[in-house]
Amino acid sequence: MEVFREKVVESVAPEPAQIEAKEPTGTIAPIQPEEKPMDDTDTTQSDVNLWEEENKKKYVNEYFDTHNIYNEFEWKMPISKVDKYVKSQIERKELANTTENYKEILQSLESVIESSNLNFQKRLNKIVGYINILEKLYTAKKSKDDFLAQ
Repeated sequence: MEVFREKVVESVAPEPAQIEAKEPTGTIAPIQPEEKPMDDTDTTQSDVNLWEEENKKKYVNEYFDTHNIYNEFEWKMPISKVDKYVKSQIERKELANTTENYKEILQSLESVIESSNLNFQKRLNKIVGYINILEKLYTAKKSKDDFLAQ
């Protein structure tokens, strides 16, 4: 013979919170603009190196939104190549090392080769190919200048 038991639960309604009324002070304080703490979504005009230290990843992954695949072997080298190129451009053009300048360099590069509307794999391959061409061109110009300087 089986005995079924039912659990009886008493429903207890929580007591309403006591609200203390504040006495008016008689003067109205001006509203001060709130200072927003810098978080992962606020990347305007912050230093790239500080951003990378705080978030423990490269800023290029933020730009391409590759948070889930940046550690995969297939993507490490091309993503790293883009990151090195952008940082070298910031240094060569003597720009401030900000996330805004980082984005501007990548956006101008993508606007030249029209890669922003491609899927990620084609986009990254096209950017890396263009960076390789630019590096060869820069090396050739440097060699030419060195030769003419002799």
